[in-house]
Amino acid sequence: MTLIILGICLFVGFLFLFLLLMPRPSAAGALLEQATRTTRSAENVPVWRSALNVDYFAKPFTLLRGLFSPEPDPDLVRRLTLAGYRKPAHADVFLGLRLAVPAILGVLVALFVPTATSLFFVMAVVLGFFIPDFWLSNAITRRRQKIKLSLPDGLDFLAICLEAGLGLDQGIIRMGQELRVSHPELSEEFVQINFEQRAGVAALPASWQR
Repeated sequence: MTLIILGICLFVGFLFLFLLLMPRPSAAGALLEQATRTTRSAENVPVWRSALNVDYFAKPFTLLRGLFSPEPDPDLVRRLTLAGYRKPAHADVFLGLRLAVPAILGVLVALFVPTATSLFFVMAVVLGFFIPDFWLSNAITRRRQKIKLSLPDGLDFLAICLEAGLGLDQGIIRMGQELRVSHPELSEEFVQINFEQRAGVAALPASWQR
């Protein structure tokens, strides 16, 4: 009974903290969201993805993380970049999942496991803490494999662009546009290369680094 009450209090407390730190929408924010939605619709972004505002969702976790560290963990940011999540807010959402998943699993064990509750409660909390890391490692592996398989097609297309008279930078841009449907991961990487070239970044994208 004590573990059940503890699990429920942990879940309710986490939910209350999330709602308390959730930013309130303003008139300027509503106008900005409307303009952003219009721009995304012009880029043919899926509706479900345009409706998901990662920055807004991560705001409570950003404030909570700011109590302990002014910046996210650089190693975590690098791993998320390898998985294709480049926004700074993604690191805060990931940290939030590290708190939410153990709390949810702990509540479920406390409510539905009648025997050996203490043992399964501890196991669920520990396992829930590492589940996001397992998912991230799997996401990095899958993305690297997809890029590896699509790279020959991308290089062939780039060679065709160069033979047609385009420069290397124009060829990279064209390839990023044309492969958006068939090879979205590779397309995103070459678009990122173009952005970094414009910004004067000499290094390869983090997703290409081992």
